[in-house]
Order: sequence, then C-alpha cells, then structure tokens
Amino acid sequence: PFFPVKKLLKYKFPTYQYIKDVKCPIFIFHGTYDKIVPYDSAKKLSELQLENLNFITIKGGKHNNLSEFEDYHNVIGNILK
Repeated sequence: PFFPVKKLLKYKFPTYQYIKDVKCPIFIFHGTYDKIVPYDSAKKLSELQLENLNFITIKGGKHNNLSEFEDYHNVIGNILK
C-alpha cells in the first residue's frame, strides 16, 4: 500500500527492446497467478526466441511467492550446478 504502483504503471518498460543486447544467460521466472505483471505480458519475452533466454513458468505462482514452489528451487539448483 505504501509503494506507488499506480504511478509506476503509467510508464512503459520496453524490456523487449533491450533484452536482445544482453549477452549472458537470462532466466525469467514467472508465476501464472501474478497480478502485478500479467503472465501473458512476460510470456511475450519468450516469444523473442533468443538463444540465451530461458522462461520458466511457475504454475500457481504469484508475484512475490515463487520461492515457495519446488519447481523454482529445482530450476535454481540446476542453474547453479
């Protein structure tokens, strides 16, 4: 309630324009129940088909609770191996 989300949402974040320039591996974790950033909006980034982009769907995940899901921990574990 103290964070000005409505003011921030007035501004566009054109991630799709800049993500193409990133050279390191990219891992995007996104929950299907996220009410802050809609899942479909984030999913569009995976459609860019960048070789270094990994889009991980956490079924049932919200914006701030992805660490509560086993799938999240499994993927993080594999990334860090």
